[in-house]
Amino acid sequence: KSIKNKFKDVLITENIRPKYFLRSNKLSSIHYNALEEMAVKTMRFYHFKSTSFWGESLRKLALLKRGCGYDDVIDKLKKLKTELHDVKQVYTYLAHCDFTPWNIFVSQDKLYVYDWEKSQSEVPLLYDLFHFHFQTGVLSRKVSFSEIKANIYRACKNEKIAHLIKTYKINVELYFKMYLFQAAVNNIKIFQQEKKLRVQHKWLLKGYKTALNDIQVYASKEMMRKVFIREFNAEIKKTAHAFLKFTQGNLNSLPPNADLDILVLKGDLPNMVRFCKKHLSTSKVKVYRKSFMTTVELYFKDHTFLSVDLIHQFKRKGLQVLDPKPLLISAMPNSEGVMVPDVKFDFEYCLLFYSLNGANIPMIYQEHYNLQNLLQKNKIHNYINKKYKLKLHNYYEMFEFNAHLESNILSKIESLGFNLSFNKFKNKVNYLIDTARDLVSRKGMVITFSGVDGAGKTTIIERVKIRLKSKYRKEVVLLRHRPGILPILSALKYGKEEFEHEESVALPRKGTNINIVSSMLRFSYYFTDYMIGQVYVYFKYVLRGKIVLYDRYYFDFINDAKRINIQLNRSFLKAFYRFVFKPKLNFFLYADAEIIRARKNEMLAPEIDKLTALYKQLFGQMSEQYTSSHYTIIENIELEVTLNKIMKSYAKLS
Repeated sequence: KSIKNKFKDVLITENIRPKYFLRSNKLSSIHYNALEEMAVKTMRFYHFKSTSFWGESLRKLALLKRGCGYDDVIDKLKKLKTELHDVKQVYTYLAHCDFTPWNIFVSQDKLYVYDWEKSQSEVPLLYDLFHFHFQTGVLSRKVSFSEIKANIYRACKNEKIAHLIKTYKINVELYFKMYLFQAAVNNIKIFQQEKKLRVQHKWLLKGYKTALNDIQVYASKEMMRKVFIREFNAEIKKTAHAFLKFTQGNLNSLPPNADLDILVLKGDLPNMVRFCKKHLSTSKVKVYRKSFMTTVELYFKDHTFLSVDLIHQFKRKGLQVLDPKPLLISAMPNSEGVMVPDVKFDFEYCLLFYSLNGANIPMIYQEHYNLQNLLQKNKIHNYINKKYKLKLHNYYEMFEFNAHLESNILSKIESLGFNLSFNKFKNKVNYLIDTARDLVSRKGMVITFSGVDGAGKTTIIERVKIRLKSKYRKEVVLLRHRPGILPILSALKYGKEEFEHEESVALPRKGTNINIVSSMLRFSYYFTDYMIGQVYVYFKYVLRGKIVLYDRYYFDFINDAKRINIQLNRSFLKAFYRFVFKPKLNFFLYADAEIIRARKNEMLAPEIDKLTALYKQLFGQMSEQYTSSHYTIIENIELEVTLNKIMKSYAKLS
């Protein structure tokens, strides 16, 4: 109610605060009742572009000023505007538009809401619900956007809100984007009118940045990896640097699986690493430091990946092979604005990199350097011949590895000042420290795949292997069933190659052994292989950063020992798993019995169903008992869906 007052142009209203009340950072049933009532009683269905909130938001966006830390948010708002431009119809309603705990009193049976000056009658449905969680999360509870988003989705499961969403087929993600667009534009317009930003405004601005980045990861046609590379390049342009072995011409045409080698100043490394860690598009950043370089592995929210080698010295196994100063000094922008060193230095780095590893220069680099004109080729040829005292007759001889070339280059490098006396000792010590660091920080991983014959393991394993190699640049080792230190028993009689061929074409689960003593001896032999082999696999592969993929694992002894000619109690075999190495990731792939029989009809449907049930039960038990390992059950129907689930798990845990 308004209260009569003698002062002109002054409106005094009653104090609505009840005698007994509380504030709440969480939505209660009273809040949900109010939100539902406002939605149902005031809802309208509009053509999106004819709504007043859209037109007003576009006008305000056009008036936003760039600079002073707003550019990134404005750019993202413009991208979001482009995406929302395709929306056709929208449900609107009367919203408070500042529905927050500090504008609400909660009593036992009523909600008292005040400060309605921002209220609008034509905003997208659920606006107040989104606003409550966003403002509370950013300003009051100070939680991450991922937690804010989780709270929103949790609120949408409330019975009354879920009924609204289902009845009117509301796309929650899309309506949140419309909310965020309007709220961010409105508030940033207000912020820019302030002489000095208050701390709460800074919190909100950061919250908008994070939220806009998160919601546009999946909508943008441009990969987050590409966005990062462009923004990282803009950042490093502030200091001396050079892209090495850069064959693409421009950064936009960088292949999706390519990594970057960049020569930088050592003093600039902390800022560059900090930029990588704070970039909003990353879900995880891993940093590996060595005495001469820092590798940054970036896992992006759209599941793309990038590895960046930030090099400040050129070293190989305790030898400094090249002085970085001439390369940095010679660096000039190419025709696309990418800083690259003089071609003779770039070729020298490439030559040393591969020759000292006993390899030919790869064809991609040969083709790149062959594009140089005759003058540049002669310049490279003469420079390498003179510096390393070689007698190569032509430019093309340098592409092919030969022992004489490696010997001459190595001899020259060892005589350089930074490899003599105390420098030599220091380099060797640093090399040992680098090696030890790698063993501790760059461990590999063991991943197992289990499933009934015909569940699609072989195809999935092969695809996973390719992705690990091409996308994450990992060395992959494939093992079948067990470490394989001890030969297969039958192979001792028939020979390993002949037996493995016979086994690969033999029908599954046709073991005829029913003798307990024979089964115990056979199991003891194979279990010994696990005991010895798991140590061997760990030191030879895992500690060296390699990924070990098992096609089947110890779980087959528990659930399907018959296929390896063993007949022993399942509980007895399961008890021994406590002594076996627990792989980080374990996947059980299954499919409907009829689908499996369509792929392979060697097994009967009841057998398939029984084995599938046993594996599901076992993986459930293992998941509870061994929490440091991950046991995932996947219905393998669509190849890409299965692959994406597996690769997401790998990216999360690597």
